[in-house]
Amino acid sequence: RAIKITTKEKVYNIIISDLTRKWSQAEVAGKLFMSVSSLKRKLAAEEVSFSKIYLDARMNQAIKLLRMGAGNISQVATMCGYDTPSYFIAIFKRHFKITPLSFMRTMNH
Repeated sequence: RAIKITTKEKVYNIIISDLTRKWSQAEVAGKLFMSVSSLKRKLAAEEVSFSKIYLDARMNQAIKLLRMGAGNISQVATMCGYDTPSYFIAIFKRHFKITPLSFMRTMNH
């Protein structure tokens, strides 16, 4: 029996394939060969939004990069598609309740 991949997983995989790109719902819907309204409807049926998937993809990648020591905070921000380190830090802190620098320090202890 085939494993069914959810629309959420498909969207996540598209976004994570190039986080430096500014993905729009229209671009992702196009890659999935569906309209934006169909994409929104399918995601709503899975009780998730496009923006939530986008944020999760960026934050999961940020944690992965910080754990790997893949660069400083500014570089990680850029790799995760953020234009400014300050905005990345604010979003990271809101999401994880800790700053990226504090997170990096906990990794070193």
